[in-house]
Amino acid sequence: MATYEYSGINSSATISLLAGAALTNPKGIALALDEDGVKLPSAGADVVGIALLTNDDAIAVGGRVDVQIKDVGKVFAGGSFDQGDLLTVDATGKAVKATGGKTVFARALAPASASGDLVTVQIMHCGVVPSA
Repeated sequence: MATYEYSGINSSATISLLAGAALTNPKGIALALDEDGVKLPSAGADVVGIALLTNDDAIAVGGRVDVQIKDVGKVFAGGSFDQGDLLTVDATGKAVKATGGKTVFARALAPASASGDLVTVQIMHCGVVPSA
């Protein structure tokens, strides 16, 4: 059996990333990642994960943002959806029911009755919903 001093594997569900744009109240929203850092996504886009509820109320460009990238977490809803629905994001980083051509980032583990509900989701990163 081999002994490893360092495997290079980070098993944590959370990481800290640089903000690529100024973020106001980046708590419980999904964030996109590009060469500049994390920022608000475009609707239906791929996201890296959900900003933790413990982040500061305002984060300047270049500031640190703690992001959950896997497992079960909390996200704000952008509208109503049912438990079990596959979710994508709106342009504010809130979770909405995924439709054709949109990238799925999570599954709802609880229903949302309105925009602004804080719901439990399973972060999945499972690709794009096929268009009809």
